[in-house]
Amino acid sequence: MNAILTRPNRAAVLLSPNHVELQDWPEPAAGPNDVVVEISAVGVCGSDVHYFRHGRIGNLVCDRPIVLGHEAAGTVVATGSAVTHLAPGDRVTLEPQRPCGHCEQCWSGAYNLCRDVVFMATPPYHGAFARRVVNPADFTFAIPDSLSFEEAALIEPLAVGLWATERLDLKPGSSVLIIGAGPIGLLAGQAAAARGATRIVLSDINPARIGLVSRFPRFTAHDAAADPAYETIAEVDAVIECSGAPTAVTRALPRIRPRGGLALVGINPTGVASVDFWPAMERELSIHGVFRYAGMYPRAIALASSGLVDLKSVITDRFGLEETAAALAKASDDPSSIKSVVLP
Repeated sequence: MNAILTRPNRAAVLLSPNHVELQDWPEPAAGPNDVVVEISAVGVCGSDVHYFRHGRIGNLVCDRPIVLGHEAAGTVVATGSAVTHLAPGDRVTLEPQRPCGHCEQCWSGAYNLCRDVVFMATPPYHGAFARRVVNPADFTFAIPDSLSFEEAALIEPLAVGLWATERLDLKPGSSVLIIGAGPIGLLAGQAAAARGATRIVLSDINPARIGLVSRFPRFTAHDAAADPAYETIAEVDAVIECSGAPTAVTRALPRIRPRGGLALVGINPTGVASVDFWPAMERELSIHGVFRYAGMYPRAIALASSGLVDLKSVITDRFGLEETAAALAKASDDPSSIKSVVLP
């Protein structure tokens, strides 16, 4: 028997807001088109923190115990009878989306917009803060030995940033303002650089994040606390809004050149914002919603493997599975924490 499978499966279970408990967990079984993966690294996302602190995001409510975590990588330990492209021992990263595959959105390639999509760690579906999980083989991707499991777990947020640049159709030589220098913003900036953007400004109010931006030679850091209207920033071809701050869009629109673009990535915690759209009208700006991603994992893996993106650069904290609550609290409360990773 595989030595890994002799260890009982365990999971960090959110029982109620701020209450995570390490529990024995059912052993996952692979269906014909699934794989079972021994998890080696899971990134802590902002959505995990919201569920941890508040038990909900909008109308998505944790009304029963749930395992969080959807940025995951590990090793295949079992495969379903119909799986031919993966085998036990393969190192993989998990795309956490499970679309229906039959609706208009899925058939058009926009499976991230499938109305019946199942997404890891989104109520009522469990995530990857566990030793082993099951995942559809078609949404499980082999990774090269050059990528660590920690890096491979962050293919998921990289895919979000990459999708934002795809939606904007960024061209070589373009200029970009990224609002919010958290993990998504930093990775979106690196994705923009990989597409050939030559002026990339990352803005934040957090001094620790501004300091981290300064470590990237291709980025210019901007202190939004000192210049909240971005008046010191010359006009840009595109803005990628990653902060979710209610005032960010209104303040950013005048900084975009005529017929430039705005990508909306950040989630406004209130769900409501008053926006002055006149600059968008008079400049004929294109506004793009960014909801997760579609078809980005192979490109994100290739980009990370090429060395054009430094995934390790955003990791600031590491925790064991039994420390999942501490990882979530750190991500919630410590301004110097950029990305926490749980290592089951």
